[in-house]
Amino acid sequence: MRVYVLDPTVYAAILVGGRSFRQATNFLRSAIKSKNVRTLTLDITFREVCSAIWFNAVVLRRIDSDRALLLATYVGKLIRNSTDEVVPLETIVREAMDTSLRLEIPFNRAAYAALALRTGAELVTCSKSFEEELRRKGLDMVRRLK
Repeated sequence: MRVYVLDPTVYAAILVGGRSFRQATNFLRSAIKSKNVRTLTLDITFREVCSAIWFNAVVLRRIDSDRALLLATYVGKLIRNSTDEVVPLETIVREAMDTSLRLEIPFNRAAYAALALRTGAELVTCSKSFEEELRRKGLDMVRRLK
C-alpha cells in the first residue's frame, strides 16, 4: 500500500485554483479511487488552508471576500472526504520540533515532513520551495505536483 502525506498546498490548490489545480485535483481523485493508497494530513491543515484562502483574498486579491467565505466552508468537507486520516499535531509534536531544529526549516513545514518520515510516506506538495528545501536537506520522500 502506498501512503501519502498531503500538505496544505494540495487542498489550497483545489479550492483557490492556480497553477497546480489540475494536478492536485487529479492526484486526489486517483488516490480516492485507489484501494492501494492511504492519505494522511495533519489537523493544522484546516488552519493552513484557510490562511491560504485569506492570503489569496487579501494580499493577492485573486478572489473576493464572498468567494473566500464560501471556500472556507468547504475546507473541512474537502479534507475529510479526500483524506483517510487527519493526524493530531500533538501526537507528533516532539518529532516535528526535532525535524524543524535538525533541518532548520519552519515548524509548520517540518510537521508534515515528520509525519511522512514516521509513516514511511511520500510527502505530496504543490510548493516548489518546500520540495527544494527538503531535497537540499537530503530528504527525497517529497513529490511536487506540477
